[in-house]
Amino acid sequence: MIGSCLDHCTDRAAMQRTVTVALIVGTLLTLINQGDRIHSGDVDAAVGLRIIANFLIPWCVSSIGYISARRVAEDRGPTPPGAVPSDDVSGRDAESGSRVGSAA
Repeated sequence: MIGSCLDHCTDRAAMQRTVTVALIVGTLLTLINQGDRIHSGDVDAAVGLRIIANFLIPWCVSSIGYISARRVAEDRGPTPPGAVPSDDVSGRDAESGSRVGSAA
């Protein structure tokens, strides 16, 4: 897991996506939750920590999602040439409709 996290932090495309999410969500959360205090100039250390958390938590959540999706893709292996990748996660066979691994 630590290796996946380190890989994520050195992957430019991954960081670009997760930082973008954190900037958008963090800005909205800050405006909603601390906007009045910022506007009035009443910003102390506690508010500063909350603002940092407004950006850090969305970055962590989007990073975990990115890492998880990448691990699932790696577990599935490469898509054979000419094959259409399936987004079906229902556990059913595409042709028969039966559960994968069942004897129906």
